[in-house]
Amino acid sequence: MIFAGRGAALLVALACAASVSAQGRLVLRHSEPPPGGAILEVSTQGVLVGSNASSVLVPWADVLEVEGVPNKIDARFAEIADLAWRAPLRLARGDTVTAEPMFERLLVLLDDADGPTTEAALRGLTRCQLARGARDLAIITWSRWVDALSHEDSPPVYSAGRSIPGESAPGTDQWLRAELAPFWPASNEPSLLATIEPPSDDSRVGLLLGWFRSSARLAAGLSPQFPEASSTDSAVLLVRDLALAQSGQADLARSARGRLLAQLESNTPSDWSNAWIHAAVGRSLTAERDESQRELGVVHLLHLPAQWSAVTPSLAKLALADAAATLESMGDQDGRDALLAELRRHQLASHSPQEPLP
Repeated sequence: MIFAGRGAALLVALACAASVSAQGRLVLRHSEPPPGGAILEVSTQGVLVGSNASSVLVPWADVLEVEGVPNKIDARFAEIADLAWRAPLRLARGDTVTAEPMFERLLVLLDDADGPTTEAALRGLTRCQLARGARDLAIITWSRWVDALSHEDSPPVYSAGRSIPGESAPGTDQWLRAELAPFWPASNEPSLLATIEPPSDDSRVGLLLGWFRSSARLAAGLSPQFPEASSTDSAVLLVRDLALAQSGQADLARSARGRLLAQLESNTPSDWSNAWIHAAVGRSLTAERDESQRELGVVHLLHLPAQWSAVTPSLAKLALADAAATLESMGDQDGRDALLAELRRHQLASHSPQEPLP
């Protein structure tokens, strides 16, 4: 018998890397009905149930008990099942401090395997890292999550009594997350993302991370090392134009601003990507020499604290700081002081961001 409850020694009996006996009984948490069919295989991702013609994967987080599965006992799977259940519970209660090391340990045990348990662990770890303000780490973890979602060859996932197709990736407009904004304050100290090696592939994930990295390097005064590959993916194109708008290269910045403003006009007013666009266009315009352009840049930046501080508080505060610095450089001391007072208000009112992920 296998128990996956907290405080119990979870025993998973199986032949390593092989199918198990058709005998066995699966019991799910929350009294959900199990899928019909035989237990075909037990893996790092969960329990495969059904027949050779049709099967579903029950993630470990949903498994309470597995009975009657002979052969070897694998303690690693026992720990995976325990953590897959307990770590999300801690996160749901807001206890990100203890949830984060649980997710980290779970990912070590999963060893880069694809599937719903890995996806859930990466999603949870991203939220924990955001909660303590480790945004660069969260972006890197998020990129691994997007990569995990990109794999389409997994079996359907059985959850809450229904079968969910294996293609679990969100639409293109959902690849990005508001609080993972690719903006950094200007600094002589490069952020973590600015110092990583450039991605070695031209996949959606590689290009997204590459453009994030370029933005981080621009903020640190380093050569941006823009990705060379082109893409038609809307998420990649957005992150590309955000970086190019802030590049300081006049022609590239002007063209990128034009594309971003066109997207701003076509977006719905509630689309959170408008926050990113206003930030990039604002930062781009405040770098111009023409004073009217710089004033317009301040207007764009002030959209962030006015409309988007609840969605992306860290970016709203960065926009306020940039706008205040611009007004000071233009000789508007009163305007600068007013914005700094507003920035202090935002700093007192906000807490460490935790952006909900699906």
